[in-house]
Amino acid sequence: MAWSIEVAPDSGRVLVTFRGHLAAEDGRASAQAFHDALATGPRDVVWDLREMADYEGEARAAWQKALWPVRKNVKSLAVVGARPLIRFGAVFLASLIGAPWRLLKSMEEL
Repeated sequence: MAWSIEVAPDSGRVLVTFRGHLAAEDGRASAQAFHDALATGPRDVVWDLREMADYEGEARAAWQKALWPVRKNVKSLAVVGARPLIRFGAVFLASLIGAPWRLLKSMEEL
């Protein structure tokens, strides 16, 4: 699978991991799952993009649309790894959220 979403039961942190190419269909499905995870309340969020190769514009648009209604439930956002184009898209979405965010090189920096 090109993506996975885990909600840590102890901390409530949402970890989103992407691998390879994120097609439009996977983008829509992952964005909905992320929306559902945040709809239950505020959470710290981690986007693990270390293994993400690229994404389709429709996948990014789905994330933008799903993220907007629950943006207030993002307490903080950590973006881990990413190729320059992927990082640009993540920073764009992070800027829309309005929550504090940071770029990390590895998961150990969390």
